[in-house]
Amino acid sequence: MTEEIERLKGELSRAIAHRCALQEALAASEGERAALRGEDRALRAESERVHALLTETATQAANLHGALNVVQMEKARLEAALEASLRVTDKQLAREPAAREQERAEEHKQAPEAVEAVAEDEKTAEPEPLAKPVPLRVLSDAAVIEVRELKKKFRIPAHQMETLKEQVLHPIRSRRGTDLRALRGISFDVRQGEFLGIAGANGSGKSTLLKILANVYTADEGTVRMAGRVAPFIELGVGLNPELAAFDNVMISGVMMGLAPDEVRSLYPEIMSFAGLEAFGNVKLKNYSSGMRVRLAFAVMAQVDADILLIDEVLAVGDAEFRSKCLERLRRLREEGKTIVFVTHSMDTMAKDCDRGILLSDGRIALDGDPAEVARRYQDEGIPPVAEESEPPADGTPTLRVVER
Repeated sequence: MTEEIERLKGELSRAIAHRCALQEALAASEGERAALRGEDRALRAESERVHALLTETATQAANLHGALNVVQMEKARLEAALEASLRVTDKQLAREPAAREQERAEEHKQAPEAVEAVAEDEKTAEPEPLAKPVPLRVLSDAAVIEVRELKKKFRIPAHQMETLKEQVLHPIRSRRGTDLRALRGISFDVRQGEFLGIAGANGSGKSTLLKILANVYTADEGTVRMAGRVAPFIELGVGLNPELAAFDNVMISGVMMGLAPDEVRSLYPEIMSFAGLEAFGNVKLKNYSSGMRVRLAFAVMAQVDADILLIDEVLAVGDAEFRSKCLERLRRLREEGKTIVFVTHSMDTMAKDCDRGILLSDGRIALDGDPAEVARRYQDEGIPPVAEESEPPADGTPTLRVVER
């Protein structure tokens, strides 16, 4: 009996020791879990900090890009003004010989002998050298837009990363994707006062080309040269404050486009009348429809005194009366000598109003010439097929292409 009691006491002691060991292991495990939770919180805080830093950097980059656009537009305006001043000076210099001849004839009637003596002196005297004009960037064949071998591609990721955590955990997956080649070596010129229409199927590169001309996108390869002040009619309505009424938005947009506040205030009734929104001047823009916002933005942009207008299918918004007013406004601007680049799917507008047409297909120019022929080819025959490339891209990445339609 005593031996049995001793044996039970030994087992009880071992059980107690085992229990203590388990409790110590459990306490250690709880400590490790607490440490892991602390590291997880620290990692989350660091991720949020990095995300906030990236957001702030992107905002600063956008602000810098906007400021750069304003500076470039002001530079183009000053160059155009200087070029116009030089043209006026050249015309005055060209009129001076005729004016001298007229004065000489009038003096000859009054005092023939004195005039003949002055004429002999002018023949023997050496002409005074003219002041050398300030050198300007002159485009070939009096072109105001010169595009040479323009190329642009976009990266399409195979897997869309929605959070920063996914990008950190799957860095290789975030780099996988294909290249969409929007433009494949576009070259053309636009002369001063020309109304150029650009047509093509969706995805042919029309909007990408126009955004590069407006300096919204940067080209991967090629050059773009523009002489004059540019007014882009692209993504109309972007930048309007929905919490403000129409008058406040018109004032802000007009001043940002270079108009004086008094000038914008005087043009406000005409802008609202053109947009057909006279009864909604005190209504906040958040209560406007999307078409009303675009009409208001177009009406404001139409008042800008620019040399080059870039228009991306804005006439598709609004009723027939508004489209008619827009086309009439464009015709008047063309008569004033403005240069217009117009992206459209309306072949009636292409054939009737454009001086020249360009048909884009798969990022290339398929036809450049008579707008009626461009409209006919686009409507009747469709987009012509583009020849396959003889060599694959140098980087070896697959591309999204449509060879025939």
